[in-house]
Amino acid sequence: MKKLTITLITALSIIAVGSPAQASINKPCSKVGSITGSQAKPLVCKTVKGKRIWVSQVVATKTTPSALSTSLTARYVGATSGILLTWGYPHSAGSSPITNYRLEVMTDKMPWTFVINISATELYQYVTDAKLSLLTFRFRIAAQNVHGLGAFSETDWVLYGATSTATASTVPVTTLAPTTTTTTIAQTTTTTVYVTNSRTQAVKSATSYLRFTSFSRSGLIKQLEYEKFSLDDATYGVDAQNADWNTQAAKSATSYLKTMSFSRSGLIAQLVYEGFSQSQAEYGVNAVGL
Repeated sequence: MKKLTITLITALSIIAVGSPAQASINKPCSKVGSITGSQAKPLVCKTVKGKRIWVSQVVATKTTPSALSTSLTARYVGATSGILLTWGYPHSAGSSPITNYRLEVMTDKMPWTFVINISATELYQYVTDAKLSLLTFRFRIAAQNVHGLGAFSETDWVLYGATSTATASTVPVTTLAPTTTTTTIAQTTTTTVYVTNSRTQAVKSATSYLRFTSFSRSGLIKQLEYEKFSLDDATYGVDAQNADWNTQAAKSATSYLKTMSFSRSGLIAQLVYEGFSQSQAEYGVNAVGL
């Protein structure tokens, strides 16, 4: 398969005002809201602890990927490989490279449910299991980057077992087998994902935690493990949230500064300690103007 080039959407330029040569972080400024510095490293005048000083400004960017360039399609291709899902590269990656594709499924009795995160290099997936015969599904997929999820592309309803003369290719296989309590999904011969009652509870628990406090992805997984969820269930529950970890880092930074003092580097180090990546920690600290 020929790899296509992904064009990035760049952020709007920020027009600098004032005197860049004289301004620097934590130095006095005169007019609150004035901007200086460079496009890559803008500074804004803010009141901090009763003093007007220059602080780092987060550059405005497009925060999610765009919609997929071609619609997600689903068709039954035979008993061996089941339903074939195909999609196209996004029009663009938004403000950062695509990290993965998020696949969800629904039935007439089940609302949209997270299935699995698929590698950003994949553009196809098979859904296959003999138990699915004569059952009807809809699928949707969206590209994701570090800033969040793009628009979903959805299929029409597809019947497992509809006649088709298409020939299956040798690609990763997904197995999805619904019962009264369990839906089984296996992406490859070595990776299996289950949408079970325990995972449903993990999703609810993760949602509850994020409703009241901030977490990094790894921190929330560890919290669910502490609550006796297995690592697989905890990971599923956290990934099902579609949480914006940059926003979580900003919330965590805000919370820390409400109760104690930090240097910029010290707060970044604290957020990294909490499980945020270096870039997420820096985003969070920039967001609070430190």
